[in-house]
Amino acid sequence: MNIGFVTPLMNKDLGLSSYNFGLGAGAFFWGYRHWHRLGQLGRHLGGSVSPPIVGWLKDYTGNFTGGLYALAAFGVLAAIVAAPSREWLFTA
Repeated sequence: MNIGFVTPLMNKDLGLSSYNFGLGAGAFFWGYRHWHRLGQLGRHLGGSVSPPIVGWLKDYTGNFTGGLYALAAFGVLAAIVAAPSREWLFTA
């Protein structure tokens, strides 16, 4: 989903302008932009790393079962890593 064309409108509607923030505006908007880029990196990393791993395991084992088990193991590992961070979502 590409909402890049809406960003200037959203910032204007929220009143987030450099005039309101003064000298701290650069740091705020730089951090806002790059935090979003970090999330995109995480999404695209899985899509560019998984196919070579599945292909390598297919060549190594002779079928796709090993690659699919590896993807399932990565999913379980991601759930284990993300489980502790779930606690702060429900605290107010």
